[in-house]
Order: sequence, then C-alpha cells, then structure tokens
Amino acid sequence: MGKSGLDWKTQLKTSFVFAMPAAAAMLALVLWLALPASLVAALMAEAGAIETLTLFAYGAAIVAVCLTLLVVADRPPRAAILLLLLFLGAREMDLHMSLTGTSVLRFSYFLKGAFSAEKAGALAAVAVVLGCIGYLWWRHGALLWRGLRTGQPVAWSALAFGVTAVVAKTLDRSVSVLTHDFGLTVTRSVAVLVIAVEETLELSLPLLVIFAVVQYLRAMRPVLGATARQGLFRRNTAPATPPATGPASRRTRSPHRRGSAPAAGATRGS
Repeated sequence: MGKSGLDWKTQLKTSFVFAMPAAAAMLALVLWLALPASLVAALMAEAGAIETLTLFAYGAAIVAVCLTLLVVADRPPRAAILLLLLFLGAREMDLHMSLTGTSVLRFSYFLKGAFSAEKAGALAAVAVVLGCIGYLWWRHGALLWRGLRTGQPVAWSALAFGVTAVVAKTLDRSVSVLTHDFGLTVTRSVAVLVIAVEETLELSLPLLVIFAVVQYLRAMRPVLGATARQGLFRRNTAPATPPATGPASRRTRSPHRRGSAPAAGATRGS
C-alpha cells in the first residue's frame, strides 16, 4: 500500500490517464525532430491540422457529455461542463481575438484604456467561466478529493484535465514572457517546439473529457443494467391496484370495529 492508501496496481491504473497528454507531448517532440521547423509550424498554425482536429474533438466531447444526461438527469453540473467546453472550443478558434484583438484572460486588457461595451461583454464571459468552475468545485470538490484518494478513474481523469490545461496555458505564454519580460532570446526552432507541445496538449484536453465519459458510463453500467431490468419488469407486469381512499372505503368498516358492536348485541338478544 502506498502513502495514499492505494495498492500499486490501483495507483498504476489511475495514473495511466496521464499517458494521454504525455503521448501528445511526445508526438510534438517526434514531429519537431523529424520534420523541418517550417512544416511543424504550419501543422500547429491557426486553422492548421492539429487545431482542426482539436475543434472536432471538442465537438465530440460536447456530444459525449450530453449523452450522460440519458443516464443521470443531473442538469446543472452538465450545463457547467458544457459551458466550459464551449468556452475552450471558442478560445481554440480564437473568437476572443477576432472580437477584442487580444486575449481576454489578460488583466492588462481590462486595465488599459476606457471601459467599453466590448470589455463588459468579455468580462461577463470570463465571469461565467469562473462561475462554472466555482460551481463545479462547490458541488463536486469533496467528491473529487474522495475519488482521488480511493482511486476513482473519473476523478483522476478530471485531475489530468486540470493539470494539462494549466501546463498548456503556461506554455502558451512562456515564449512571450521570456522574450518581452526577461529579454531572453528564443530561437525559432525552440519556439516551434514549445508551440507544438502546447497545441498537442490542447488536443488531448477534449480527448480526456471523452475518456472520462467512457469511464463514467462503465462505472454506471451495473446501475444501468438494474434500471433496464426494472423497467422491463414494470412494462410486463400489471400495475398494482392502489388502495381506496374515497368515501366508499370509509363506509366499509371492519366487523371488529366499534360500529359492529350493536349488531353483535342484537344477535345475542335474539
């Protein structure tokens, strides 16, 4: 047993989910080593092959999350997850750049210049995203922590998603921070490698969501089987007659109640 209370087989099984973003990073490294930097940059560019695959993956992830509503009709958490996926998909399409000309996740965007309707809309979108994250943490934070301690696959997939998203966002800003804030020189080859790793990690994010949905459906399979059998039994069985509760039932009295006492006396008198 390890420090977390899990045996080594469970630890290996739960940590296997990190193999997906690790494989994505390895793919970027292989492409960077095998292909010219210009070709790798073209693959990772906006509207390039990797970004297009990422957008399709986000669409598939949204459909997969909607399918879970057929299993458990717990709509608020699913709605929060769907809003986050839509936001990430829109960010991948750079819709925020086309509307504002810059990233809405930078504090400098809101602090520089006069406050406008454009900034109000961007602030509202960021507030919705932060609200979704806060709601999910309030609703499932304790359950997530318990799932991590007990080796629940869906909980570890959620952790892998969060860690991968943070790493990808850090890489997204790393080259700009190193060159502009610290005055360091970053070669084009290294910059292309960083972009390649970032884009492939972002590709793994919706794939992790789909993987978590599959894990969730597998965990719910016994419940689904029992529900299906119960539903089939109910369809093939006549419904039970409900007990009568109207006035007629109150007029029908038991022979052992107080109302039957005079009748018993009359019988003895006869």
